[in-house]
Amino acid sequence: MVSLVFMVILTLVILSKVFSESGTVNMQRVLGAIAAYLLFGLTWSVLYGLLAQILPHAFSHTAAGAMYSADDQATITYFSFVTLTTLGYGDITPTHEITRMFAIMEALTGQLYPATLLARLVSLEVSHRNSHRDDAT
Repeated sequence: MVSLVFMVILTLVILSKVFSESGTVNMQRVLGAIAAYLLFGLTWSVLYGLLAQILPHAFSHTAAGAMYSADDQATITYFSFVTLTTLGYGDITPTHEITRMFAIMEALTGQLYPATLLARLVSLEVSHRNSHRDDAT
């Protein structure tokens, strides 16, 4: 649980820097945005790991032909990134209604974050260019 709280706080701090009002679009901001996206996947995987420990039969792993084991964090991290990127191979399936709900939320995050990020970075760059153009005249 502590690791989940830490991951959420770390992600929020990075997002606050990426989406801050001031500054130009530079390499640090872009790398921070990428780091936040990767932290999304890792944070969701920690959450799924906790859910798998709490909820019996939270995930089904068709390749192994059995239910997911809470000891296999690498498998659940794989599931998290497959869900975040909306690839959806189907080899691991959330079988509990709560894990399905979180998988949908992660997939929506995976779709909306890049679009929101791109819009924000473009608006920051346009704003920065307009302010420099106004200063030059």
